[in-house]
Amino acid sequence: MFHFRKANITHPIIVTPEIAKHLHPSDVLHHNDHLACDGYHERWRVNGAPQVWVNQPDRVRVPLKHGLYDYAQLTETNCTNFHLAKYCTH
Repeated sequence: MFHFRKANITHPIIVTPEIAKHLHPSDVLHHNDHLACDGYHERWRVNGAPQVWVNQPDRVRVPLKHGLYDYAQLTETNCTNFHLAKYCTH
């Protein structure tokens, strides 16, 4: 389990495959490149438990939800596009 102290964080924590394996449903992530209409990062919510493969331990898949109808998956290839919302300064 990863524990970060907010007082020591000066920049957002980019999601790595190791952090993605320990995400919980209802955790909130921010997209690094896309901004919402209010000027802040797009907010994506973890929508289920992370899936990890036994024979490929470096592979991970986490279901995400944005808004009412947008769904996506966080994988080891696109996880660096997101950072943890609870340590974001915006």
